[in-house]
Amino acid sequence: MKKFGSSAISRILIVVAGAAFGGAVVATATALTTTSLPSFHQGAPIDISPAPDQYHPTVPQAPEPAPVRLLIPSLGISAPVERLGVTRDYALQAPAGVADVGWYRLGASPGFAGDAIISGHRGYPGGIPAVFNRINRMQAGDEVDVRRADGTVARLTVTRVYTIPERSVPEGFFATDGAPRLTLVTCAGDFRAQDLTYSDRLVVEATPVANSEGEI
Repeated sequence: MKKFGSSAISRILIVVAGAAFGGAVVATATALTTTSLPSFHQGAPIDISPAPDQYHPTVPQAPEPAPVRLLIPSLGISAPVERLGVTRDYALQAPAGVADVGWYRLGASPGFAGDAIISGHRGYPGGIPAVFNRINRMQAGDEVDVRRADGTVARLTVTRVYTIPERSVPEGFFATDGAPRLTLVTCAGDFRAQDLTYSDRLVVEATPVANSEGEI
């Protein structure tokens, strides 16, 4: 997957929203742009290593390993990670499973440069358990681990837990370069039946622990 820097997504407006459909509460993100969207393309097959020239100035970067499981020891969470893209109207796809979380696969992978985004359900009607029901209990210093497809684990520590209005955007949200960060996001606040959305968003930010790479 080709990565792109913040300069390539200038003037893109991200709107974070929550919606309830058939009793299911989801977190979504909508991207609106007045310019062309970043393009994505497959790199050369792994058995081809082109020499640097005017057409291939550098060897293509290997794709970052995708997250496969989110672990939050303090909450007893061990959740499978779904890979999410966007819908035709550029809304972030919601996790299909109420016990799963969803990783925005067009962005950063946890532990690598940029803001890796993982969303999850919270507040299902009728007391149906959802993966992020207790995420509001997290505090700075709590551990978050992300198991990746290559067997490594990104170990992170929570640095900030806060709520924002549903149309606000955290600074650096969706960044694909810069310091590594993991952002967990879900719905919070009051449910607005007329809009089928919640009033706020709960955001948990975490950064990697030094020397956090490890084998399972």
